[in-house]
Formats: sequence, structure tokens, C-alpha cells
Amino acid sequence: MDCERRPRHKRACSVTRSAILIIDLVRDYFDPAIWPSSALPDLAADLVAATNNLTAAARAGHHPVIWVRQQFKPDLSDAFPHMIRDGRRYAVSGTNGCRLLPGLDTADTDRDLVKTRFSAFFETPLADTLGDLGITDVYVAGVTTQWCVRSTVVDAYQQGLEVHVVRECTAAFTTEAHNSALQEMDGYIADVESLHVAAAALRNTGNSCPEG
Repeated sequence: MDCERRPRHKRACSVTRSAILIIDLVRDYFDPAIWPSSALPDLAADLVAATNNLTAAARAGHHPVIWVRQQFKPDLSDAFPHMIRDGRRYAVSGTNGCRLLPGLDTADTDRDLVKTRFSAFFETPLADTLGDLGITDVYVAGVTTQWCVRSTVVDAYQQGLEVHVVRECTAAFTTEAHNSALQEMDGYIADVESLHVAAAALRNTGNSCPEG
């Protein structure tokens, strides 16, 4: 069986409609008391600034912004098995830990989606929402690159969507994990793009394929 990676075949240029999926930029994932060896606390300010630039470009181009948040019931009945097994509590409903990071710019037109697993598509209405909106492309940002971001990217690709991962708007617990996940996705199930490239594309209000 030939399992060699080949370049992705992009669709022919046609009218596109994009949505922005911002994954798990919630306070508990940036709490050093919960994740003492994580790189995320030191990256929070840069992630907030980059994400605000991305969402501003999306709104300028009239693209929907969807904030995806991990959130579990207080009794952890819908939590990850490892949380139940180890008695770990984070991103619990009703706590500050499942709220978005301070400084993130939100708008009344944005949408909010709660998930309980890695992928934003797992047992959520996301696929139906994107279908109803006529979405063809998703730009994915957030944390962590190797878990929730990549799981969401895989499912978006399997839904037949064109997937763009915004490099400066994603991060992981370690730099090594972040870079490895980006490398594994890029050119296969997604295009990993710079914030500059993604923002320029999103400001295109015509929702058509960019030139070049």
C-alpha cells in the first residue's frame, strides 16, 4: 500500500465563504497552577494580540467568528476519562476557568460553541452550523496545536472543508509539540499560513479565491 504523503489538491477557484474557529482560548489552559510545565502562560499575551488581529480581519470581511470553548459539568460526568480517573478539574462550567482569556475582542455577531472533547465537531452542531452558513473554508486558531486544534482540523478536512491553520494564533504546551503538529498538518490536511496571509485573505469581502 502506498502511504507516501502527496501535496493536497486544492479545488478550482470558485466563490468561497470562510469561518473562523478559535479553539479553547479559555483561562484554565493558561493557568500555571494547573499546568506547571506548560509554555502557554508565557504565550497568552501574544496569542490574544494575534487572535484579535485575525478576528478583526474576519469581521471586516463579514466572515463569521466562532469561539469554541471546552466546558465540563461540575460533576465531571461529561469530562475526559483521564480527568475522571485522575480527579483533575479544569474548564468547569460556572467557573472563571472556562471563560475566554482577558483582552480577547468579541462582538455581538460572534457565535459561541461548547465542546467536551478534543474536536469542535464531536457531538456538537458545528457541522450543521457551517453547512447552514454555506461555509467552504475554515481558519483555525487556538490551543493546543497537537490536540484540540489538530483534532478539529482533521474533522474539518473530513467534512470536505478547505482548512487553514494560522501559525501565530496557535500554540501548545511545548514548542516542540506545536511545531511537530503544524508540520504534520501542513500540505496534507490543511495549509499552515502566517497571520499576515490569513488576515489579508479574510479582508477580501468578495468571498472569492485570492489572486496568485
